[in-house]
Amino acid sequence: MYPADIVAFIGRDNDLGRMLSKLPQGVQMKYLVTARVFSALMFEPTSGLWKELMERSEGKVKDELDVTTGGEKIKTYIGWTPAEWQKDDEQKEE
Repeated sequence: MYPADIVAFIGRDNDLGRMLSKLPQGVQMKYLVTARVFSALMFEPTSGLWKELMERSEGKVKDELDVTTGGEKIKTYIGWTPAEWQKDDEQKEE
């Protein structure tokens, strides 16, 4: 898709149409957008842009946290005392 294709769809009588009319008409939009993103990274860097770039180039950082011990499930005894935990564990072993 080229800028002229988008201008034909949205018209020249708005801000976007006027802006697209000024772009090089022989260059595909995907290359123009890529150039704009790179210029933003160089001259207007933001954490959001860098995060997206790094996730695409190096892979997304795992956002899960394994809080188990050796893959075992964590025991949840809400409201139990340590003595009650031990008693429950001993009964399960029998």
